[in-house]
Amino acid sequence: MRAWSGKNGNTLKVCFIAGREPEYQRNRVLIRALRAAGVELSEVTSGASNYALRFPAVLWRMLRQHGFEPDIYFVGFLGHPIVPVLRALSSKPIAFDPFISVFDTLCNDRQRFKPDSPAGKLCFKMDQWACQAADLVFLDTDTHIEYFASDFSQPREKFHRIWVGADDRLYYPRPAGRRADDGAIEVFYYATFQPLHGVDVVLEAAELLDGREDIRFHLVGKGPELKRLRERLEARLARGKCTWEQWVPEEELPARIARADICLGGHFSSMPKAARVISGKTYQFLAMSKPVIVGNNPANRELLSDGEDAVFVDMGDPQALAAAITRLAGDPGLRRDLADRGYETYRENCTPEALSGQLASLLAGLTKG
Repeated sequence: MRAWSGKNGNTLKVCFIAGREPEYQRNRVLIRALRAAGVELSEVTSGASNYALRFPAVLWRMLRQHGFEPDIYFVGFLGHPIVPVLRALSSKPIAFDPFISVFDTLCNDRQRFKPDSPAGKLCFKMDQWACQAADLVFLDTDTHIEYFASDFSQPREKFHRIWVGADDRLYYPRPAGRRADDGAIEVFYYATFQPLHGVDVVLEAAELLDGREDIRFHLVGKGPELKRLRERLEARLARGKCTWEQWVPEEELPARIARADICLGGHFSSMPKAARVISGKTYQFLAMSKPVIVGNNPANRELLSDGEDAVFVDMGDPQALAAAITRLAGDPGLRRDLADRGYETYRENCTPEALSGQLASLLAGLTKG
């Protein structure tokens, strides 16, 4: 393991500050990557149940640190309000991993506020101020970077791509375990039922495959779209070839993935944000060596290749999704090949160990200026 050094030649010291809970996937993988890189790491986080409690707790713990003088502050997901405050308090380099745009998520994706409303304008400024205050900004895809740099008027050279990855302590190839004995191909999908995900596309694909007794869907999740889609979902359940769990603890999720024959990574909606990111579940499915169907968009094409390590389908197109499921259901050799090559792509690029060198190198570069 390379010993990354700071400006004084000693081991690089990083203070990681998270706005979301430290066990959130993006934060967890980044922390593991930093530890794999051998940096000296201090974590300032809070497991409080909501942001109103986490934000003051994190700031208090940051101010109360004793005996640890970092070379760099690293603010993780959802640290947008923390970065400008930290910049006012310290002249040390700051790296920031926003993971999402607050404006894009709340105004375009979830439509909580109108973009030109006072709340919408504040969301825009939160993204812009945080990126301006940071010396280095990490995002999950180059497509997402182009959006941030363009829409928030930031220099492109400030941004660097770091894949989301998955926690390989949980997500790794494992036996399928117990499953139904009817011989049906199981198609697995989970989501928080946000408009971004395209759950309606998945349900319509299931409807199009209604006559296929050899294909069964297992869905996990609930969220804002559930009320609108519940009648259609319950119709699928009544037909007997679809099962649904409202949610499962993350530690049980790998068992659900393991028993699946085909996994749906998405995103399947036609919303602009869906084309800029690779879903977290896609990395998890790849890490567990499962054949994955994803949306045909620029973000997924940065990591994956259609027909090589995943199957691509046009976004917002349930007919295309149903056709891809049918193709994979009838071709076990293709499923095995996709699973093997997808897992290799993940191992080479997306494990915490694979991310560690790139991440530490970029952070160490901040101390050399």
